[in-house]
Amino acid sequence: MDKSVRQRILDSFQGDKATVEAKEYSEKVFSAWKDVSASLSRSALLIFLLIAVFELLVYQSTATIISIGTFTFVNSSTVQIVLPIVITFVIYDGFRLSARWLRLERAYVTLTEIYAQRQRDNALDLLIEPNLPSVWGIGTFGLGSTGEKSADEFMRNVNRTMSRIMMFAVPLIFECQAYYRLFQKFGYHNALLWISAIITIILILCVISYIWFGKLLESIN
Repeated sequence: MDKSVRQRILDSFQGDKATVEAKEYSEKVFSAWKDVSASLSRSALLIFLLIAVFELLVYQSTATIISIGTFTFVNSSTVQIVLPIVITFVIYDGFRLSARWLRLERAYVTLTEIYAQRQRDNALDLLIEPNLPSVWGIGTFGLGSTGEKSADEFMRNVNRTMSRIMMFAVPLIFECQAYYRLFQKFGYHNALLWISAIITIILILCVISYIWFGKLLESIN
């Protein structure tokens, strides 16, 4: 059986030089953690931006061009059919990055236990946790108690509810209504639409595997 991230770290840093080596490695882990956090933030925001673009295009009956920065979208049938695949892939990539983000979080917390136990006991390692958008609130939320327990609990509940809705419910509802609208608009004889739907289903199954094996539901605090 594969070892957990925590166990691998505990097995790797032992002896007289354990604290020094753990601190040096934690700097590399934190740098990777920040990079993954930045990529995940972009993916999370891109998901909802593309959903908005799709909704604007699919319900237009006339030629429409939408420009966002350097990207230009035209409401041709091909663009409308392909967009849900693109959105599903970005969602898939978001959950892939989420699994990596959580592994790095566990690694950093475990390393802190080795070279700075008092910081870990007081959750000071979480004070510098890389930020994520509120719509993608995985990992440990906040720092625990700040002296206002009711406020802390309220924010945790808000974050938990928003994250679960935006990460799980919204994408699934979007994909269902997107293909309902596309089949309604282009008919069941469109081969490209069927290919798009099949690829989307495969990617959704991959997302479910990340959720299940990565225990992402448990990570939303």
